Amino acid sequence: MTKKFLFFGFSHGFHIPYTGERSFRLAHNHKSCRDNPDFLHDHLQKETKAGRIVGPFSTPPFRNLQCSPLALIPKKDSDSFRLIHDLSFPEGASINDGISSEHTHVNYDNIDTVISLVKQFGKNAKMAKADILNAYRLVPIYPNDYELLGFTTTDKSGQIAYYFDTRLTMGLSISCQVFEKFSTALQWIMETKFGANMSHLLDDFFLHIFRDLHKLLRFTRKFFSFCVTR
Repeated sequence: MTKKFLFFGFSHGFHIPYTGERSFRLAHNHKSCRDNPDFLHDHLQKETKAGRIVGPFSTPPFRNLQCSPLALIPKKDSDSFRLIHDLSFPEGASINDGISSEHTHVNYDNIDTVISLVKQFGKNAKMAKADILNAYRLVPIYPNDYELLGFTTTDKSGQIAYYFDTRLTMGLSISCQVFEKFSTALQWIMETKFGANMSHLLDDFFLHIFRDLHKLLRFTRKFFSFCVTR
């Protein structure tokens, strides 16, 4: 089941199992975006250049485009921000409100799993950590659901520009479950195909090897090679 889910998703895009009404909606971005217009502009340019966000449009690109607000959350120990698509707005009538909890619930390994593996291999254990950069942004959305991921910006003259996202985004309630299924599959492949000892916390992967540093490096290279070629 998971194999078919992932194969279809990465081949055609992952469905957003939204059961609410599909009709045009407009929402203004949160104050954090209005307070940091230069960062928002630069970030959107980067995402549109990469093909992950599409826009700007002077008119809605879909008849039923549903625009939810953007927000900027400061990153710890950084002057940068994390962009959030607030798909839980408005409360009670949001995109996320139209998605059943069965599609959002997820069980993670926790740090205790990593600690137990380190204890299992002893104090001379070698461990490598790798994380997937911009993890959610690698995962495509099914094109029929682009209309659910709309948002806008407004320039100084009050002119509205319309955009839509084409990737999993921070703020979409299914994102964690979808990516956790991919991470779990990736760990399973590394363990069964290559014999690696692994654990993961969403997009952070830990490889554990007892004492043999060269073996750890070999598994780490295989992990990166597998990720890049896929």
